Amino acid sequence: MIRASTMSLAVVLSCAETLGSRPPLIILPGLPASLLQYTLNNSAPIPGMDWCSCSTSGWTPLYPPPANVSNGDIGCYLENMILVPAGNDTTSRGFKPMRTNMSTRVVDWGGFSGMVQFDQCIQRFNKSGWVPGVSLRGAPYDFRFPAFGFADTFFSALQNLVESMANATGGTHKVSLWAISDANGVVLAFLQRMSVPWKNRYIARWIADSPLWSGAPLAVMTYVSGFVAGAGLPYSQQQLYSALARGMPAATWRFPHLCNETGNCTDSSLWTVHDTIIQSRTKNYTAANYSALLTDLLLDAEFDMYQSRRVLDMVLTDREENLFKAPLVDTIVVAGTTIPTASAVFYNVSFAPGIHLDNPTHTSYTDGDGVSPLRSALRSKAWETAQKTNGKELRHVEYAGLAHATCMFPDSNAIATKCFAEMIDYITNASFHE
Repeated sequence: MIRASTMSLAVVLSCAETLGSRPPLIILPGLPASLLQYTLNNSAPIPGMDWCSCSTSGWTPLYPPPANVSNGDIGCYLENMILVPAGNDTTSRGFKPMRTNMSTRVVDWGGFSGMVQFDQCIQRFNKSGWVPGVSLRGAPYDFRFPAFGFADTFFSALQNLVESMANATGGTHKVSLWAISDANGVVLAFLQRMSVPWKNRYIARWIADSPLWSGAPLAVMTYVSGFVAGAGLPYSQQQLYSALARGMPAATWRFPHLCNETGNCTDSSLWTVHDTIIQSRTKNYTAANYSALLTDLLLDAEFDMYQSRRVLDMVLTDREENLFKAPLVDTIVVAGTTIPTASAVFYNVSFAPGIHLDNPTHTSYTDGDGVSPLRSALRSKAWETAQKTNGKELRHVEYAGLAHATCMFPDSNAIATKCFAEMIDYITNASFHE
């Protein structure tokens, strides 16, 4: 296991300046840092909500939600955000907006104006020699989709972006990918689609920053009550986040992954039938009985609206059928440690359909980065043999005190500064100082 070194940011950047132009780099943001827009064109009215718009005048902001919105408009907003299975048969694996005649898009594909809170980060890269729009590009994505549920058009657009950046260097540089949090699942799905010759030609390395390979209990907590990392949100906002989670298949994708139903599991990165994730006054819920959790929480109308059982079956089945295969590119996994990270949550009520829950009465914690348990981030150690066999490196770097998804934001603290410096060195020099 590699531990973080003490190299300063100033030393790294001054050394890297001698390399001239920076190698091309694509950044994929975490959840939910991508701005979304939508259009409606004579969409069917929403039953019982005839005040909701059925058409828009051009592209309209979809995410983030409006700062000030009435209770009635919140309902319209949630209807616009919900994704449902695209097909009626059990073999369909795509998703679509629940509203009819609705189109959605990310803002500024290839750029950064559609990525929330990245302004200072991009300025720092620019000062370090990268040119936004040339050697530095952004790849925002619709974070509502699970990794397996993206349309071919998205992966084709990402492939074209990689190829165009590499070709623009005249073949002197391959492209590095820096993915944050949930984006790592997207990158893994992309790399698994691409051939080994293509990856050898175009991909230099992948920085997997704060991945949630095996999921995180926080995802289930957000689904249940809108609890977000102990942020102490107002009750109305908690309800909004809970409703959003229930309408986004990607939220279910982040549920902790079950090892098996026997309880005999040798993979410590996965959850077992003995690992309580949610506990009500009368029942324990583990990774083996998510269906029971949904049955105990959701009204029949919610099952109809969210198609929750179908989404749960699709997501839990596909994320395991799409095997957790090695990416076969040079990879460095960045994981924060020693920060209390939720492992189980307890509510002093019995769950019932339609119940609205306050903050949990008690939370248990484990080692991690505040969002992702360390066990989840280290699941990629399973790639070691395949990576080595194919001549690709795999490194796991633990930073004590590094909060989730803050490595690219060195103003967070000294640990984030150290992490950022070492990742810059890894990209520019293809080396890492142990």
